[in-house]
Amino acid sequence: MRMLVKQIKFLILLALFSCAGITPLNSSSWRNYYSKEFLSLVEEVASFREKDNWDSAIELLMSVDEETLTLNERAFRRNLIGVHFLQNKNFEKSIFHFTQALSSDIEDTKLTSTLFLNLANANYQLGLYEESLRNLSRVNPVVLGRKGKKSFYELNYEIGVYIEDQDLQFSSLVGYLGNIKNDALDE
Repeated sequence: MRMLVKQIKFLILLALFSCAGITPLNSSSWRNYYSKEFLSLVEEVASFREKDNWDSAIELLMSVDEETLTLNERAFRRNLIGVHFLQNKNFEKSIFHFTQALSSDIEDTKLTSTLFLNLANANYQLGLYEESLRNLSRVNPVVLGRKGKKSFYELNYEIGVYIEDQDLQFSSLVGYLGNIKNDALDE
């Protein structure tokens, strides 16, 4: 118990005085890998999802001819389809689409990390914790947005609790608190 109290005190101090999570990357630089037409499609899909109209979103995605897309766009489309199946708790189909996306030669590092994070989440949902950890080890949290970083650290922590790995729990808490601190600075 004393060790846990010491760890929590350390985390609080680290959160107050660290500069974790600062990144020199431009948050919109990932857009450079995609055509304007494809980005419009992504915005339309996002709009459907925001209105909780997931059926229209998946219909739109499935209507796109993959042959007209670049490799990055194909992978992004597969990610969006995988997220649809993940949302609907069809984890096997989501894993299929995330894996298909990762089989491409993707230049967008944010997409690659997002795919591995999504794949880790789907594996976690199926109870495949070791596979989930393997996927998480391939994620670069620096390139993820705020939500992605939060999900990354939360998933790592949950797996750490399940497999009783205190080091993983601790490092996840450090990352999570560093992310919260940076969120507060951004507001």
